[in-house]
Amino acid sequence: SPVALHSLPRFLPPIGVFWDIENCQVPKGRSAVAVAQIIRDRFFDGYREAEFLVVCDVKKENSQVIQELNDAQVNLIHVASTCKNAADEKLRQSIRRFADIHGSPAAIILISGDINFAADLTDLRHRKKFHVILLHNSSASEALILCASEHYNFASLMEDLPLRGTIKSNYQPVEIVVSNLPEDKDQTRIKNRLKQLSGNCGGRVLSIIKSTATLRFSTGEFATRAQKRMDGEDVFGRKITVAYPNRVLERDKKEGSPLKTQSEICHAVRKQKCSLKEEDENQQLAHTAIGSTSCEQSASFSSLYHSTPAGLNVLSSIPVPDFIPRSPQNGWNVLANGNTFSAALSSEFNYPLHNQENCWYESAMFRSPSAECIEFSTNSKKNSRNQSPLTEKTPEGYRRIRGTHRGRKIFNCIGISRQGYKTSSYRNKIPRNARSYIVFCQVSVLNNVAAGRKCRTPSPYTVSGADREGWQSQNTTCSDTEREELEHYFHPISSSKLGTNGSLLSSAPCNNPVVLQVTNLDQNIDAKDLKRMLLSVFREHVMVLHVSVFVQSDGNYAAHVKVPSLQDAQYAISQLHRRKVGYKRILISYANSGGPSPQLIRAQIISLLLEVPGHCLPLFKFHELFESRYLTSISMSDMYKMKDVCLISEESTGRMVILNPDHRNTPSPILTSSVQDGQSMELPFCILHSRKSGPDKGWAEQEMGVLPNVRIGLRAFAVHIHILLQTHNGSLPLPSLPNCYEAQFEILEVDDTGVPLEHLVSCLPGIEIYQGVGCVKYLRWLKSKANEDGQIDDPIKCVSPALATQMALFSRELVDLLKTSPHCQLLFSRFIPAYHHHFGRQCRVADYGFTKLIDLMEALSHVVQVMGDGNKRVITLSHRAQVRRFTSDLLRVLKSQASKQVTMSEFPAVYQRVLNRPWDIVDYGVCEFRDMLGEVSENAVVVSTQEDGDVVISIPKREQTPEEIEKTKQFAGEVVELLRHAPQCSMLFNKFIPAYHHHYGHQCRVADYGFTKLIELFEAIPQVAKIEEDGEGERKVMLTLEERLRVLAEQISALVRSRRSNMSLSALSMAFLRQHGYALKPKAYECSDLEQLIKRLYHSVAIVSSSCGPMVTLVDRAKLHQLSLQVRRILMEQPSGKMFAGEFLRTFWNYFNQSLDLNEIDKQLAGIIRVTKHGGERVIELTPIQMFARNMYHLLFESDGRLPLSAFESAYLRMFGVVCQPSQFGQSTILSLLQSIPGTVLLRGKSNKKTLILNKDL
Repeated sequence: SPVALHSLPRFLPPIGVFWDIENCQVPKGRSAVAVAQIIRDRFFDGYREAEFLVVCDVKKENSQVIQELNDAQVNLIHVASTCKNAADEKLRQSIRRFADIHGSPAAIILISGDINFAADLTDLRHRKKFHVILLHNSSASEALILCASEHYNFASLMEDLPLRGTIKSNYQPVEIVVSNLPEDKDQTRIKNRLKQLSGNCGGRVLSIIKSTATLRFSTGEFATRAQKRMDGEDVFGRKITVAYPNRVLERDKKEGSPLKTQSEICHAVRKQKCSLKEEDENQQLAHTAIGSTSCEQSASFSSLYHSTPAGLNVLSSIPVPDFIPRSPQNGWNVLANGNTFSAALSSEFNYPLHNQENCWYESAMFRSPSAECIEFSTNSKKNSRNQSPLTEKTPEGYRRIRGTHRGRKIFNCIGISRQGYKTSSYRNKIPRNARSYIVFCQVSVLNNVAAGRKCRTPSPYTVSGADREGWQSQNTTCSDTEREELEHYFHPISSSKLGTNGSLLSSAPCNNPVVLQVTNLDQNIDAKDLKRMLLSVFREHVMVLHVSVFVQSDGNYAAHVKVPSLQDAQYAISQLHRRKVGYKRILISYANSGGPSPQLIRAQIISLLLEVPGHCLPLFKFHELFESRYLTSISMSDMYKMKDVCLISEESTGRMVILNPDHRNTPSPILTSSVQDGQSMELPFCILHSRKSGPDKGWAEQEMGVLPNVRIGLRAFAVHIHILLQTHNGSLPLPSLPNCYEAQFEILEVDDTGVPLEHLVSCLPGIEIYQGVGCVKYLRWLKSKANEDGQIDDPIKCVSPALATQMALFSRELVDLLKTSPHCQLLFSRFIPAYHHHFGRQCRVADYGFTKLIDLMEALSHVVQVMGDGNKRVITLSHRAQVRRFTSDLLRVLKSQASKQVTMSEFPAVYQRVLNRPWDIVDYGVCEFRDMLGEVSENAVVVSTQEDGDVVISIPKREQTPEEIEKTKQFAGEVVELLRHAPQCSMLFNKFIPAYHHHYGHQCRVADYGFTKLIELFEAIPQVAKIEEDGEGERKVMLTLEERLRVLAEQISALVRSRRSNMSLSALSMAFLRQHGYALKPKAYECSDLEQLIKRLYHSVAIVSSSCGPMVTLVDRAKLHQLSLQVRRILMEQPSGKMFAGEFLRTFWNYFNQSLDLNEIDKQLAGIIRVTKHGGERVIELTPIQMFARNMYHLLFESDGRLPLSAFESAYLRMFGVVCQPSQFGQSTILSLLQSIPGTVLLRGKSNKKTLILNKDL
């Protein structure tokens, strides 16, 4: 059979492990499970585990190690440590029993350094031919080490083991209260009945008081299960009521049940009459108190513990309360260092945080001295997110404050320390003005919260994790006078800690909490009720970290909902956007999506107004010029906030925008700081090759130009662009690309029917387009997608798994829609109506977890590309998508040809005939056919050049890999096993796949073997199976004649063996029919009669004469094997491996005192020898594979019977002077060649450390 028996599990030699754990202990802090796994992975390759035994005193050994050994499925034998050498004696006894049961060629692994085992190991290795592996300690004796075939230092093997993780107890007791129990029954009977009801959930009855009982369970899951099962059950004629589970606080685990008295139990029962959801909300949500128009804002002392580089929080106008320490160590001098500053009143008191331009209306929470913080999230979500690596440890004596630490899953409940102030005295220590009107103003001066897209609202993908906290990048809105006073204290922080896209380098965009803003709330509902309703609605779909309701500047309610990650935010938007809450449908957006940097807007306003005579413009004209010049709009609210830059005045001719006189000669400190920022220095044009506007264009006619369509080959274009980037220090403004290209090389070939220049640049290798400051795009060298933490900031990786299917469907729809557009291009503004017209339904961006269409498109950057800016944006297929589309169309064209190939000159006509549209390479986003051919995978098509210069494109016939070749050999064995059960070893071709599936229990995947069609797979195994057509034209799969004869030999041998090794030839046909269900037809095996057929099976059966007629008997295979060894021995001694027949027969008689019939041995040893004629005399010689086996015999004999596989090729070349080439012997690899001579060479060990061993029979 093509399948090697020694590769099957039941034929693998056994291996046993015997561990003296007292001598070689589990390394401290490491897991015994990992130790056992390392041993199995390292030494069990090529063996099957027969024993893994540890002998120790389980009472003295570490209980955790004992448990881990049990988990690793290791057999533990307890031996009392009081008996001297008892463990060693038990191990030696077990080793001897193992050797007696299994025998050679088994292997054992001894983990010990004790010299007492030396005698046993010596016998096993040298007398019983076991393979002995010794894992010893550093103090092991040399005599013990010499007894082993292999030896390793146990401590060295375990060096790389990780430390054992801390094991947290799963014991989190939960109690339930059972009421309506009968009071006239004995408590013991009631207790037994309750035990019976709750026993399968692990319940324990704590107390029974009158008609109420308390039961405790180890986990909330068991408690919930018991509550469902027990509620309404009959207890001595009373139908009991079981309340919802109540978690036991930490302090009560030792004290027992908190429900000790009747009053406490009754209180718990009344409390749990409410729904579980309301109870959770009452425990988890902060108490809210609604004010009217106050700008009360809270603060926290996060800067006392760590700085936050996402913004600068300034608190200057509030007097320091007396009870707050003023030492620099406590954080009051952090403003000088430019760190984030948040004011708080103490570690015992915490004000909630605030929203930009809004006032929060959550009051502080107080608790009693004995109260505990209540977890906001459920146990299943707890610890599921890692905290940011930027989070520092809290100094001793302080505790962390809510809202200042990313990734935190619980509310830092506000209360008084046991040693601190009481509530009343505590409030008295806060100044009245600080309690009633605390203003915490914060200005985020990041140059680029979303540096990638200044022209529009930043995508949530480019918002840093710190910005998503909801408070680190928000400005407070008080009166204009207050804002002007506070602006004197604002200084932008340096962006040295920011990445190129404005986000923190260490932030993980997909895993940090995200704040969602919910608007269009029903204003008739109270804020507290709104908060509860929003929590309930959001928690149906995602985990919620925090909910807060505030009043906007227009007096309407809005809310912020914090969820754990961007994926959760997407899923919440997809499920809840425009969902009805109250009488209105809520609208959800990202709270921190913000807009362009205020410093950038200031610079743009100043730049525009300085060019205008008189530095003033009508308001409508200002908006028009601003949009045409900067490809973005500016809101009136933004302009009103920048009174230090521009003023809006009411004139008789209308409203006018005037540049603030203070900025005409002296820039503001903020502008100066922003100009010093590296990112703000990026100019929208190239200073080397910029062209000044001609005299025919004034300041009112300046606008951002549109890149042209061009026709140029990618190869030459890529070389020129690389040179341009080198001369421009790796950054080139995209609008200046035509001017720079013309100045350095030549004028671009502009063609309206060509490819957009921006798309052509995106096709170049090693270059990327990124959005810079002011909506200007730049070219730069392609950077690695992996950030410093090894994470990949790929937008598609941030898509919620729950939306992955919808996103994949939308991607396919995008391709289908753009394929119908001219040159696969569609105006961005026309996408929504085009989608509706093409698919007959609306495109709802919120269904995919986004709030803006541009964000959705950027999340699918691998499918589509958005070119241009402003109202001139165009959507087209990305280069990757175009390559996939072209490959698909090209294969359709090639498969339509009978020869599966086409020349480039014929391709346009064939393309139009097959796809029914004219051929235009511009439709695929490039200008030349060869450019797109170069992008197609080599595995898809083969491109070659003919003598006349024409290019031929064809579908390749892929060469199989070594792994696929091995799988094909295994498939050949499976075909033989399957067809041997079919009549005459044949089966209809269309029945093969179902039969294969039914027989082996898995599909036959042709691609796994390196083919595309089943018939190609059968063509790869012509020595095993073939396909023929019967008289009716049906194709059949059948075994080759040699395989059919081999199968028949096994079948007849089994029949004869069942008849005491002989049976009548005349009875063979009937016995075969009765056994296999179909007749034995000699003609199917190309024989005229049954006797001729049996003679062809001379390897297995033979015909002998008897008094009862011809009898079929079994051939003595042991004798045949002995004969083959004798013949090989004689021929292997000859240098050429061959002898003349007469000389061979004389030598055989001298060696073994036997005579031979050459005709018989020629048939019986067909795979070992062959008989030829040379010069009129017969010559007997070894087959080529046996010649190789002879060489291997001499090589291993010179190497003491063992040779590492890694050293085989060099040793073979050194000894025989030629390189070993498997192809000469019909094999593909060295390994398969060695496996084809199991009578000479045996392979042992792991794949990378295999050892060649000479067969002991030789």
